[in-house]
Amino acid sequence: MIAGDVRTKLGEVNAAQGNPRATSAFADSHPPRSAALPSAPSFDHGVLSLSGDGTPEAMRLLAAAEADRVAAVERVEARFPGSDLGSMGHRAGVESPRLLQDLEVDADTAGAVSMVDDFLVVGDLWTPRAGLSNLDGRLDDLPDELMVRTPEGQARILEPYIARAALESGRTVVLNTLDRRLGWRLHDLLEDLAVALRCDVQVNAYISRGLGEGFGRHWDSHDVLVTQLVGRKYWEIHQPAQVAPMRGVVADNSIGDVVWSGILEPGSALMIPRGWAHRVTGFAHETSVHLTYSVRRPALVELVSLLDSDRFAAAVRSLALDDLEHAVAQWRSRLVSLPREGPISTGALLDRRFAGARLRARLVGGAVFVPDRCTADELVLVANRREVIVPRTRAHALAWLLENPGSTVDEMSAAVGVESPDLAEMLTTWGRAGLLHVLPEP
Repeated sequence: MIAGDVRTKLGEVNAAQGNPRATSAFADSHPPRSAALPSAPSFDHGVLSLSGDGTPEAMRLLAAAEADRVAAVERVEARFPGSDLGSMGHRAGVESPRLLQDLEVDADTAGAVSMVDDFLVVGDLWTPRAGLSNLDGRLDDLPDELMVRTPEGQARILEPYIARAALESGRTVVLNTLDRRLGWRLHDLLEDLAVALRCDVQVNAYISRGLGEGFGRHWDSHDVLVTQLVGRKYWEIHQPAQVAPMRGVVADNSIGDVVWSGILEPGSALMIPRGWAHRVTGFAHETSVHLTYSVRRPALVELVSLLDSDRFAAAVRSLALDDLEHAVAQWRSRLVSLPREGPISTGALLDRRFAGARLRARLVGGAVFVPDRCTADELVLVANRREVIVPRTRAHALAWLLENPGSTVDEMSAAVGVESPDLAEMLTTWGRAGLLHVLPEP
């Protein structure tokens, strides 16, 4: 483990520089990035709450959403022992880098690498989807000589032989936001990370050959989890100039001394906190493929920017706790759980009224309520950027499915006391709101 040594070194640096230790769970996240923020809903929900309206139905949903989060934490920690994801939500991100083992890499590697390779020749590689890394930190467009255009010129794919020559020259091919293109096992890991940490997560792939250095020495404005799939990479990690630095506030070249170096091999993983600079190089005559999960937490300045103009003006002077809760709830309500089924299979599912399907409910951002809109008969939630109305008489059913993923309609009907026809209508409503998944057979 490198965490202890690095944490000790960082403590010495902080003491020498007089840097206070960050205590806010929102203070160490990435700076404002409009591209990283989910789109705002098209209508005003009013004041949002993470604690509901105090009724038993709201408390039941809150408990179920938390149970779903805890289960996600346990799955990630089982795959990456020592990741200690459960406590990350209560402190300023990852405290220090951690060298981990990915216990499921063998099950995922062949499929993921094949899918990355296939996407390079069947996907659409318009920037910013794909590019070549540059040592000054930029992502260059894929040059035309590396590309093959379809006859209509509407898609760009990689020419494999010329691309191999580019890799041999030391360039790294970067594929961004491969969230849905690496198979469901890795997509489930991505979503478990999002649920566990209540934040936005994306995955990128890096393909290199030989001594390629990727982006050179740099630090990221978000936490990252790196998993090595093929080949080896040599990593150097530098202490941060400041705790949880932000772009535009701390200079990009503000980098401390090297505090750890080592080699990642297939099955190795590395958690790197925001602001810890790193430099990565390959090995001669070796091809490397690794994935980077970018964990983007909201910074306080981003949360405040979600307030309306009157609240924002007041927050600049003094940020009230209810304003902070509303801003965090706004952020969480915009986290998205993407559908697993297309319209054809969904139509077949509706035709048979969900019979035989293994179902799961998901509130990626947790239970976010609109208390002023809740009535004696209905709870009003915001999830997946959408408003969701849950009859109080059916809140227990949603809570039960959150706690029992992989259940069938018959199992759910027996457990919650709702007849199958009514249950199918209810599931359809949740599906339209983006809260319902159909899981593959085990």
